[in-house]
Amino acid sequence: MDITVGQTLSIIGSGEIGISTFSGGNAGDHLNIHAGSLSIDGLDIPGVFTGITATSARGATGKAGDLTVIVDHALSVTGGGEISSNTSDQKDGGTVNVRADSLTITGSGEISSSTFAGGRGGTVDVTATSLLIDGANSGLFANAELGSGGKGGSVTVTGGDAKITDGGEIAASTFGKGDGGTVTVFLRAGDLSLQTGGAISAASSTSGAAGSVSFTLGTLSMDSGSSISSANTGSGDAGSVIIGATGPLKLKHGSSITTESTKAIAGRIDISSAGIIKLKDQSSITASAGLSGGNIHIMAPELVYLIDSSITATAQNGTGGNITIDPQFIIAKNSLISANATVGTDGNVELISDFLFTSNSQIFATGTVNITAPALDLGAQLITLPTSLLSAESQLQERCTALLQGDFSSFISIGRGGTEPAPEELQTTF
Repeated sequence: MDITVGQTLSIIGSGEIGISTFSGGNAGDHLNIHAGSLSIDGLDIPGVFTGITATSARGATGKAGDLTVIVDHALSVTGGGEISSNTSDQKDGGTVNVRADSLTITGSGEISSSTFAGGRGGTVDVTATSLLIDGANSGLFANAELGSGGKGGSVTVTGGDAKITDGGEIAASTFGKGDGGTVTVFLRAGDLSLQTGGAISAASSTSGAAGSVSFTLGTLSMDSGSSISSANTGSGDAGSVIIGATGPLKLKHGSSITTESTKAIAGRIDISSAGIIKLKDQSSITASAGLSGGNIHIMAPELVYLIDSSITATAQNGTGGNITIDPQFIIAKNSLISANATVGTDGNVELISDFLFTSNSQIFATGTVNITAPALDLGAQLITLPTSLLSAESQLQERCTALLQGDFSSFISIGRGGTEPAPEELQTTF
């Protein structure tokens, strides 16, 4: 089914455009909507659907259809509004494609694809020049819900700048038996900002492996408890977190990049930046495992800077993960770099840099610590200062009237009386 609106399309307060199946047939192949601008506002009415949907109801054996929403200008989803594809029985979830110049998701609005039974979670594919996700329960989701046996779906974001704040999310999760889905963010040279609890995650709570999270972007800025993670709180493995940036990566005020498995193997964390990588104010990069720990590899051409922060790889009952940090300068102040296997062995730290500066920091490994930065001996470069002081009297200059011993009146600007100017004063040019 195709719907085209040249100007603005508004769906408000229990308004709905949808395709559904309640039996053996599919819910149509596609629902295609093209509008100049689109606003979906659920008005925060509880228990009422507002938005665009493709649904395969419980008891139906057909697949939910796919959705394509193309908006030339601004697309807004708020007040509990949705663009979603939901499958309640054994078929896979549908695909949700959204294209917009500007996409704003607030007030528990969501764009999602979910499966509640045996099928695989669907796919959410979003392209936007600018993306804002603001507020708890707002975001992009691909879920295999509780009771499902399929693998979680995937979320892909392509575009320019993106901002996720105040608990907004991009997530691919599975709560059933299957593996978790993946999250892929490709912002070309755009910037990604996560603030005040903004989160991007691939998660599982079962024996299936959690999915991975990968980024290609310009800069990454994380603030105030924001997080990027692949986590498994069940018995399965965690996935990996891979970040490649053309600019700086900055984490502050308790922000974190994490791969964590409660009972199994952690994934790897691989971070590369063409600028600097900076962590401050209790921020962290962590690979944590119930069994063997994941590896952490951090690479930047110039500087990795830690202030009151940590980079750790921890294994509870297996081989420890390894940490490799490879810039020109490493600076650590009141910080921790640690590869630790609580029960097992190994877990190594390798710092490949030309210069290493530490202040009240700890570098620890259950295995080995290898630091390539040369040991600098500044003692041979220091010059012993003379113990005698210059007499202030010897630095003063006699004035003409004193030399002539006559009765003269005069006005003289003596400055500092012949002594050198202080360092903070204007200096004489040559």
